Amino acid sequence: MDYDSLNKKLLDAAEKLALIQPRNAEEQAIYGFLVGASYGLRETINFGYIDGTGDKLPSDYSEQLQKLASALAASGDLDNDKWLAGFYFNTALQRLSPACERLGKYIGKRQDLIPNTRKEVNKLKHEVSGVLSGRKVTIDEALNSLTLLVVAAEVILKSEQS
Repeated sequence: MDYDSLNKKLLDAAEKLALIQPRNAEEQAIYGFLVGASYGLRETINFGYIDGTGDKLPSDYSEQLQKLASALAASGDLDNDKWLAGFYFNTALQRLSPACERLGKYIGKRQDLIPNTRKEVNKLKHEVSGVLSGRKVTIDEALNSLTLLVVAAEVILKSEQS
């Protein structure tokens, strides 16, 4: 995985995002989701995300989770970069989906600009095994979703400000 190109894509989106100036509670809510998704994707990259679902799920995943739970119980460090990368990836996805929905509601049009990301989030929320059976959305696709939503926010919020 080319983390440099992923980081460049993230920085490009973040630079555009930094120029948006929300003016009201609705815009702040949308903006907050986009900032949160950006942070989640940054940490996903920083922790060296590699998909570990489906046939890539480690055979000792339950033991890894138990170690993490024990570290939490002891107020210790979560010394598992792979798990943290996945945690931040899920966090980013769970912010992209409502950001998209709220952008549509803000202008009175419900458009599914990021259908694969939304479906992945629904799988996380509603399926008993979540995405452990296998992911469909890659980090590159999540970054594309972020970029698309940031551009949409630029256009929508600028047109609303006119």
